[in-house]
Amino acid sequence: MSFEEPVEVKNWKRERVLGSGGFGTVTLWRQKNGDETIALKKCRCGADTLLNTKQKERWRKEVEIMQRLNHPNVVRALPLPEDLAKLPSVLPILCMEYCSKGDLRQLLNRPENSCGLQENDVRKLIQNVSSAVSYLHSEKITHRDLKPENIVLAQNDSGTIYKLIDLGYAKELDQSSCTSFVGTLQYLAPELFTNEKYSSSVDYWSLGLVSHEVITGIRPFLPNMAPVAWMRYVKQKSKDHICAYQTEKGKIEFSSHLFPQNHISSVLKKDMEDWLKLVLEWDPKKRGKNSNGEVIVFNEIESVLAKKVVRVFCMVTYVKLSYAVEDSTPLSLLREWIENDTKVPAREQELVLANGQQIDSNGLLGQCFNGTSQESLFVFRQGELVIPVVPPNFPHLVANILQSPHEKLEYVFQRRAYSHAVFFLQQESKLYKTFLMGCKLKLLSVVLQCQKVVRESQKITDQSNAITALRELCVDAYKFDATQAQRAKLSTKTDVVYWQRQMDVLNNKYSDLLSKTQVLTVETQKVTKLARKLQSAQPSNMKEDPVLNSSLETGLGLLDRLRKRPASERSSLIDSKEMARVVYHFLKQRDVLLHDQEQTTHLKQLIDCENDLVKLLPKLEDLSHRLSVLKLEIMNTNRERQRSVWDLLKSSLADGAYSPGGSPSTPNYPLSSHDRSHPPYRSHSSRNLYSEDHPPPVPPHGLSHFMTASSLSLFNPCSPAVSQTSLNQSSQLAAVSQTSLNQSSQPAFDLTSLQQQLGQINLSNGIDSGIASGYAKGSAKGSTLSLAKYSGSGDADLTMSMINENKSLRMQTQELLEDCSRFRKAVNEDDTSLDWSFLKTDTS
Repeated sequence: MSFEEPVEVKNWKRERVLGSGGFGTVTLWRQKNGDETIALKKCRCGADTLLNTKQKERWRKEVEIMQRLNHPNVVRALPLPEDLAKLPSVLPILCMEYCSKGDLRQLLNRPENSCGLQENDVRKLIQNVSSAVSYLHSEKITHRDLKPENIVLAQNDSGTIYKLIDLGYAKELDQSSCTSFVGTLQYLAPELFTNEKYSSSVDYWSLGLVSHEVITGIRPFLPNMAPVAWMRYVKQKSKDHICAYQTEKGKIEFSSHLFPQNHISSVLKKDMEDWLKLVLEWDPKKRGKNSNGEVIVFNEIESVLAKKVVRVFCMVTYVKLSYAVEDSTPLSLLREWIENDTKVPAREQELVLANGQQIDSNGLLGQCFNGTSQESLFVFRQGELVIPVVPPNFPHLVANILQSPHEKLEYVFQRRAYSHAVFFLQQESKLYKTFLMGCKLKLLSVVLQCQKVVRESQKITDQSNAITALRELCVDAYKFDATQAQRAKLSTKTDVVYWQRQMDVLNNKYSDLLSKTQVLTVETQKVTKLARKLQSAQPSNMKEDPVLNSSLETGLGLLDRLRKRPASERSSLIDSKEMARVVYHFLKQRDVLLHDQEQTTHLKQLIDCENDLVKLLPKLEDLSHRLSVLKLEIMNTNRERQRSVWDLLKSSLADGAYSPGGSPSTPNYPLSSHDRSHPPYRSHSSRNLYSEDHPPPVPPHGLSHFMTASSLSLFNPCSPAVSQTSLNQSSQLAAVSQTSLNQSSQPAFDLTSLQQQLGQINLSNGIDSGIASGYAKGSAKGSTLSLAKYSGSGDADLTMSMINENKSLRMQTQELLEDCSRFRKAVNEDDTSLDWSFLKTDTS
């Protein structure tokens, strides 16, 4: 820094030099009374006299270009503060935003990035830089000097963002100016070294070189040679070759593939290889274009980076896999891919997401994509979790130093061998950590399954308690109905025996299901206890091991020390004993951890617990279904018996045979011979619990339907369901019957006349809007017993009149209605629709 440049200018303070070139420097300035920081690029004092006219014009052009550009991946030019405008400079000063995280070269020089960046960083960088270059080309600007030093890192709300700087060469570049590219020639397109005309395709070449380096950690074409030397070899490459390297024996080899020592997925690796063939085409006229001569380089990389990749870790084979998918890709197809790569049959695969949830075999792959480079899906073999014995996959150079640690190597090859050794330690460490994550996910999956089993167990407990209360109420109601019906001489011994038989059937089913509930509850408690024990007593080695981390840190330190060796010492040969020792101790500790007896026992118990849960859950679901069916049977049986009592009552009133207490006010209507041929309704055992229109709920796991032949269905259209509408229509029938009697002076009902008059009455409406419809819709209205008069008729209901005219019968009717009310409360039905208004109020 020139002594002529002040350290402070009014409210601004110069902190440090960010970068310098042949003629200019970039310095960081910070506002004293605030946090604002800016980067100033200015020509060094006195350097302007060394610049020719074209170079000065290029400087001014850079400032002009930067001030009119506006893109998130191009460093933004800022207005120069008035105080700093007075700094001494013959050429214009460029004021820019400050990117605080350094440049890409600094990032690549870190030992952990010796074999490239992690996939998330690779994707972000290539997307940002290619977007910036595409924008410049749309503005008719060619950068011409793309290199890691001209890509800086900034921080925003979404993380790290990469930006282009230094557009000093973003103008015409002639042959004579090539000498000014000191230190940047490695990234120049070949045509810039010749007298050939060039276009914006020179940026494609540079973009390809940078992309290759961020993926693998090294440039693609003989990185240890000067450009003039490597171009002599590289110009002989085919259009499919994307890299060239020199073997230990000095032979030049070409390849169409990226070096295997990288941190990206196999899907991205394959796509990037195809894209690099496009941008590293030697012929500038074909570079970045398709067969029709259309530029496709930016559209292609955009498509590559937009692909969804599902990353899979197979716990059976201890390998990482990746697959390109779409939201509509069926999961069954993924299972086929995994089977081809791991030999684990699709039917035996158990797929667990990174949140511990098992995924449905019939689902889609969209649920498996998490948008990161972390594994989103873990593959287990059903009913099995053992630690696989997989030999480590040593890179070639690492295998050499392990076999011959005393062999002395040239600096170039030793540095590459050390880089591969660090990469090997990183990969093995990731594999072990991913395996531990898979074990923890299996534990989480078992805990989630256990919670589901506990919920199902609690459900059947609640169901059995509710059924117990309902059954007790039903038994009380049965005893009351049987006693009252016999006392009123409404029923025969056959009716009571039939009711008792129904109760016996229900009691047997109740006892059987209650016993099964108790057994499954005990099993649930047992497996839950084991799951809690496994969760609270995890093996100590199911955590990141400090020995492995220490070995990795030691390896990184050895590589960093080798990289920083002074140039004067790099000609001497040294051995690789230290790195070989680090790799050996790392593998020894890894094997100890993987074959720990405590962890093996824990995993075995974990699988046993899961197998018990898998067997228990369908049993609980089946039992829950059977309890639901039993509840319906109890409710329907109780309703059927109550309807039978009412039918007996109405039948007795209709034929005049019922005259409790010998009351002279009770009408007596004899039955005709035609009426006697149609006896009043009685419940028949042939009535089914379910009908074709209202089938039973589908039982889980293929549980066969079971039903009681004597049960009466609420859903059977043939059932004598008593609802508001049906009783109102019955009232209408009674009124019509009374009119017919008055007109014909006959003591019996004229059924023929009734049938003609009923042609306009929709009898099915009583069912549709009554119990069946109300029950199916969860409405209490359809399942209540209403004895109100028919609202559409002016005549009094004959049956209701007969009940009200006899005090004893009226009292028994009230008791029946109270019984109905208690029953509905027990089954959580609303009884507010019960209409008792037809009953007289006794004043005596």
